[in-house]
Amino acid sequence: MTDFCLVHGAWHDDACWRLLVAELEQRGHRCLTPVLPLEKADATFADYARIVTDSLEGCEEPVLVGHSLSSAVVPLVAVERPVALLVYLCPAMCGFSAVADEPPYRRSGYIEPPRDAARRSYWPRLRAVEQLYGRLDRPLAEELAARLRPQPLDIFDAPYPLERPPDVPSAFIYTRDDELFDDAWSRWICRKLLNVEPVELPGGHFPMLEHPEMLADALEQVSR
Repeated sequence: MTDFCLVHGAWHDDACWRLLVAELEQRGHRCLTPVLPLEKADATFADYARIVTDSLEGCEEPVLVGHSLSSAVVPLVAVERPVALLVYLCPAMCGFSAVADEPPYRRSGYIEPPRDAARRSYWPRLRAVEQLYGRLDRPLAEELAARLRPQPLDIFDAPYPLERPPDVPSAFIYTRDDELFDDAWSRWICRKLLNVEPVELPGGHFPMLEHPEMLADALEQVSR
């Protein structure tokens, strides 16, 4: 049995993990899915990491999976407590120092969501269904879109504590047709920052919803 701690990205909560959790638990693993305090406009990545660390009480060496924005959260947990493995899943790799000659990271055609008066990015429901969840069944897409929360952008203003990813066992899983991040950039940044070969999956930015069985296979593989 492996303890998996699955940390959601911007705008989301733990609902995005439910199909993957069901798959992993069926295989005998245990899953933790902490919810980040997006409602706190002044929260930092360190505050997010503290929530995750607190949720891991009693877990000796979990496999820590950070999706998208939380690729900047899970490394801060790994420098505070033992982990068996860090998994960067469709990661933004934000926070770390810029790398020379880095190619464009945004997928061509991606349009950022609007911002409100409090400088939080948010997804209008219909646009989220079409742009984020276009590969999902419509009822599931609409349910998830209704749960999306505004993401405070002030989190990017505070200095990030790490210049590079921590020196712990790490894996990098990206998707071929990620709606947010260019797949060529994903391969490039993985090799530059982690010096490991990335694992490629089909589909878009939410493999835990599109291909939970395939992602569970990949997580078991990299965790061995």
